[in-house]
Amino acid sequence: MKTLTSSLLLPLVWGALVSMSQGQIEAVPSSLQAPAEAASPASDPDLPSALDPATLQEMVQASPFTRAVNPSDSLILTGIAFIDGKPVATIFDTEKKQSHIVSEKANFQGWILQEAMPAADMRFAQVKVSIGGEVVSIRYDKDAMAPDKMKRDKRQDGGAPPPPAGDSFRKPSRGPSEEDRKRYESLSDSAREKFRNVLRERFSDPKFRDAPEEDRRAFLKSTFEKIEKEDQSSRKR
Repeated sequence: MKTLTSSLLLPLVWGALVSMSQGQIEAVPSSLQAPAEAASPASDPDLPSALDPATLQEMVQASPFTRAVNPSDSLILTGIAFIDGKPVATIFDTEKKQSHIVSEKANFQGWILQEAMPAADMRFAQVKVSIGGEVVSIRYDKDAMAPDKMKRDKRQDGGAPPPPAGDSFRKPSRGPSEEDRKRYESLSDSAREKFRNVLRERFSDPKFRDAPEEDRRAFLKSTFEKIEKEDQSSRKR
């Protein structure tokens, strides 16, 4: 086939331009059309979905790497009482700014009071609570309950301080020494249980709780020394 000369091509091109200007454009064959954008395939339920940054918000705000490993690190004992001879403890969560009541029956969080060891001086009182199957010791923390720190925490977190717990928040004048604590821990299990029973009985009596601190101390000291002496004698037999 011979090549078309420019004299023959010119009328053809000109005719095509005239047809376009008059709106007589013929449909382009489908084989020459640009392929349409492929529809996005439906998401496959077997494939992992895209990461939603909102799901990481809680982890960023409360990182597991900075969280207290021991639950008792953020818990403070604020009071111990005996109702019908059974111990009841109030515990304050400094992290969540919430107060909880714990007894021998599980509360709504599943916490169970395993042991209560009241003292004339709240600084040396102690409870053992089962939290998530783990038994932790919780004590009163004078520094954490200081008014200045509570006000600071309230401004920073917007939380409210724990409700007053009566004698639990009285500033203690003095308390058992470390030596007294060691003497208590050196008692046999039966002797310690006997001493705790005396404490439960006495602190469940409003007259004893309202008695002067010096009188309560004198009674507890004499009771402890008596139980300690009996315990030592039984061990020598």
